[in-house]
Amino acid sequence: MDSPEIVVLLGTRPEVIKLAPVVLALREAGLRCFVLASGQHRELLAGALSSFGLSADRDLALMRNDQPLNELVARLVEGLGRALDEIKPRLVIVQGDTATALAGALAAMHHKLPCAHVEAGLRSGRRDAPWPEELYRQMVDRLCTRLYAPTEGARQHLLREGLDASSIVVTGQTGVDAALLAARQTRVKPAGFPALPPGAKLIYATAHRRESFGKLAGMVGALAEIVEERADVEVILPLHPNPEVRRQAAPFVGRHPRLHLIEPVDYADSVWLLTRAALCVTDSGGIQEEAPSFGLPVLVMREVTERPEGIAAGFLRVIGTDGGTIAREIRRTLDDTALRRKLSRTANPYGDGKAALRIAADIKRALRTERRASAGLAPDPASTPEPVVQVYGARCSRWRGYFGIHTWIAVKPAGARAYTIYEVIDSYFRRTGSAVAIRKRAPDARWFGNTPELLGEKRGDGVDALIARIEKAAREYPYAHEYVVWPGPNSNTFTAHVARAVPELEVDLPPTAIGKDYLGGKLMAAAPSGSGFQLSLFGMLGVLASGAEGFEVNVLGLSFGLDPFSPALRLPLVGRLGAARSNGSGAPVSITADPS
Repeated sequence: MDSPEIVVLLGTRPEVIKLAPVVLALREAGLRCFVLASGQHRELLAGALSSFGLSADRDLALMRNDQPLNELVARLVEGLGRALDEIKPRLVIVQGDTATALAGALAAMHHKLPCAHVEAGLRSGRRDAPWPEELYRQMVDRLCTRLYAPTEGARQHLLREGLDASSIVVTGQTGVDAALLAARQTRVKPAGFPALPPGAKLIYATAHRRESFGKLAGMVGALAEIVEERADVEVILPLHPNPEVRRQAAPFVGRHPRLHLIEPVDYADSVWLLTRAALCVTDSGGIQEEAPSFGLPVLVMREVTERPEGIAAGFLRVIGTDGGTIAREIRRTLDDTALRRKLSRTANPYGDGKAALRIAADIKRALRTERRASAGLAPDPASTPEPVVQVYGARCSRWRGYFGIHTWIAVKPAGARAYTIYEVIDSYFRRTGSAVAIRKRAPDARWFGNTPELLGEKRGDGVDALIARIEKAAREYPYAHEYVVWPGPNSNTFTAHVARAVPELEVDLPPTAIGKDYLGGKLMAAAPSGSGFQLSLFGMLGVLASGAEGFEVNVLGLSFGLDPFSPALRLPLVGRLGAARSNGSGAPVSITADPS
């Protein structure tokens, strides 16, 4: 009953940074979410999560040293698929352009689960840059059912590719949310950072992307050149744990006292560097979005960027990976004091810090709609001319679902194009003073996300006459102006009342239909199935004997029984254990403790 509604899937530090605000916003909105780590960058995840007061609910630890991409993606799809089988969420959320995001979207699609993509629609315009991320993100967008575009430009990319406009929401960049949150919490220099003399110009540098391999020595060499010629410049370059990054950077370790090649920093420390730096030199995508929140110019050591908004606003300049060009552009930017003054007055084009709130609000609306979506059990009225009566039951919402089910009756007269639903709902009672709801809706709609099961069905000749009697019984329900969760009168009291009035329905309400035994001031009545009798004292104490239900004893509103005709135990909370009975349509009846 407490299974998570949402799995938030992450595998790398950038995914943590951009999904942590989403997790916080979802939980603040009252949604149950499960943080599932693939282990793609396992050594960096715990520190990044702890920066936001979070931890992974499970780490699949699927990464292996020197693992080829094909092997990695295959392991991720298989491992994530097994996890989704076990967790059984209603929605999966992925972020960005990683192997974890691609595998998660594939696994969700294979499980027929809706999947939301945070940071959808980014495009560089080149298949090979960044590689393989550019193609990964395009595939993820195709696989996902909800697309959260950070900018209007990203939305336009998705529309040009033919994706459904109704699935796209422009939210802003969640990385901006994360940076602003971390900046508010980080005020002092992190322990272990090199001392920076007063007046020093700090360059914060990062380099780790796969397409930069083979060029990293030139990138770091350009930074070394700058500190050698400028006494007021300090460079801090945290080294990514990737072995290839460390191999190429190794010759520069200890080469110059103002070129600080340090171990990886956690996210809060990274944001501290952004707030103190005069310039950022990076191949990171996330930093391109975070730095503008602090008026910081960014030199992008890549051939292309999928974030053109930062270029248009003046924050970003794409300078490539040639060492000489990098050094020249660093000098130029450090000397451009007018640029920094301009950027300090320019808003971040990637967001206002409220992207995660927008995403959480949209997901909550989507899940609320899905909670009442059809389960695909009822015949389509447009293609079913015959009259139909169906009785459904589904586990109640929240804590009530541990104990019982909610039941309702759906009818469709001959030739009708829609179903009419008869049920009792406590919210109707509180709002209108009458608990009886008669309305048009999907007959097999999920009840607060819980899939209904068919308890009884009649079709064909003579059913129109039954429908007329159901209508009469519903309108004559004696407890329309009362509602009590336990022991009744409630929705199951109503369904039992109608079933007694129309015994041809042959409805066998399970013991989890708490309230079915409530008879008000009466002591004796027909069993709900119409094939026997029952005694009841205000629904709190009683007995029932019937050819359909078997024998039941009601103690404090809970029913215990035995069906000797189709051998089974009838137990509270659990339902029926043993052979299944027919519901009148030939399908077995079984309301179990698992609502899914």
